[in-house]
Amino acid sequence: MADRKLLISIVWQLVCLLVDAVEVRQTVGKGLGAFATTPIAADELVCCYEGEKITLAEAKERYPGGSKTADYLFKLGHEVYIDGAQSGHFSRCINHDELGNLGITLEEGQLAMRALRQISAGEELLFDYGLDYWAERTRNPLPGSDSRIAVLRLKRLKVALRRLALASAHSASILPLLLPLYAITHPLA
Repeated sequence: MADRKLLISIVWQLVCLLVDAVEVRQTVGKGLGAFATTPIAADELVCCYEGEKITLAEAKERYPGGSKTADYLFKLGHEVYIDGAQSGHFSRCINHDELGNLGITLEEGQLAMRALRQISAGEELLFDYGLDYWAERTRNPLPGSDSRIAVLRLKRLKVALRRLALASAHSASILPLLLPLYAITHPLA
């Protein structure tokens, strides 16, 4: 069984090497980004996320601040992670967009990044990091993005809930605290 898993892993890595039709270059406001050098068909495997496979204990040791400091860490399975922080592979340069052109799936123990639609040559490769990623960070997605708006609402909601918890412990009337909470969860526009 271990030999089969090793063989599958090697095959996946070879496939990932063969399909790397990508270049890394500077982007506006996001640091480095990964860009397609040739057209990529919908559902085509673009790459496998490269990095070191580590345990939960190793992840906690490397990132004592938790997920908010682990920018390149993905969970593969129960207590197994892949850390791309030191990887030289372009997959660590794929930036966020809530309407990204890549999706991530777990295939044979690898994080496979597949095209969600046709991707043109020269187009930046992007995937949605998700609200959990942004909710734990001090920085936010770029202004104007749907993720930024959702994250800011989520952060305001957390503050309102903390205030609500404090007030309910010290006061019989929490109605003044419920109004801002309602405004956050029911925006006007």
